[in-house]
Amino acid sequence: MVYKIISIKVIINTNIAFFILRRRGHAILTSIFLHLPAMEYSFGDRKGLYSFTMLLVLFGLMLVGLSLSLAFSRLTLPLLFGIKDTDLFINTPALQLRNPPALLYLQAITSSIGFFLLPVLLYHFIFRYDMVREMGMGTLPAAKYWLAGIGIMLMAGVFTQWLVQVNTAIDLPAQWQWLRSPQEDVDRMIDSFFSETGVARFLVLTLVIALLPAIAEEMCFRGTIQNTLAQTNLGPIGAIIISGLTFSLVHFEFNNFLAIWCMGLVLGYLYYFSGSIWVNITAHFFNNFLMVAGKYAYMKGAIHTDLAGNDTLPLYLTLPAGAIMALGLAVMQQWKRATPSKSPPKGGDF
Repeated sequence: MVYKIISIKVIINTNIAFFILRRRGHAILTSIFLHLPAMEYSFGDRKGLYSFTMLLVLFGLMLVGLSLSLAFSRLTLPLLFGIKDTDLFINTPALQLRNPPALLYLQAITSSIGFFLLPVLLYHFIFRYDMVREMGMGTLPAAKYWLAGIGIMLMAGVFTQWLVQVNTAIDLPAQWQWLRSPQEDVDRMIDSFFSETGVARFLVLTLVIALLPAIAEEMCFRGTIQNTLAQTNLGPIGAIIISGLTFSLVHFEFNNFLAIWCMGLVLGYLYYFSGSIWVNITAHFFNNFLMVAGKYAYMKGAIHTDLAGNDTLPLYLTLPAGAIMALGLAVMQQWKRATPSKSPPKGGDF
């Protein structure tokens, strides 16, 4: 998905902060929470408090990652694309629309890499968590999980069109109409990306819109946030709900809020049932790639329907798709129950 990048200036000496966290971060937090007085917290025990604090660290790293990626973009945009006033370009959507290659580059660096992937890598490096173990990267599940994940995501893509209609039908007061503005910016950005229909542009779009977000977002929201929340009293289901809600809020698309939350829930359950982040990355990539391929085919004139557009689908398609989606998740749940758990505990050892 495409995000409206907002420049956030973080007043922090990242070199010093990174050094301190790397050397003493885990020991400091462990010492603090192991010696807390015995008291009840609304969200669980001391381990739960520790988990929530770790998420605050992650969100701080996300701001640091965004700040660093914006700084890197300011240095490289003039060299790669000849942009003189980088601050003006970063903060002016109209200028970005005139230079789609530079906008795609900015999207990849600041969003997928800077805001999601880099913070996750730093988070696991600083606190010495085994990312391969935590996210279930070490083993590949049976082929049925991959096929089921792709099929469920396909049905979810159809079902969520109904949720988009529900969101769009909400009559916002005049003072809240600004909530729809980012969605309009996103639509214009997507159109600008596909203004050129060469093979090279298609490959770049596949990388920036389909592959990078699938890897970065799944490692962040499912592999890290969902895993960490599951260690609190929320449990696995509460973790899926909250991480899915965060997934939708971060996209900041009002008309797609319910649809993206639903997608976040589906991806959360896929991860919970399969135990492998690879199933999620594959299903997420498949969903994004369909949008890229459909839009590309439409712009090339190969098809006459814009599959990535805002055209509504009839209820006789969306509701049965939702039922099939739910049935697929129920089947995966039975597979999980029938399979002895051999995967290590997720979320990190306390």
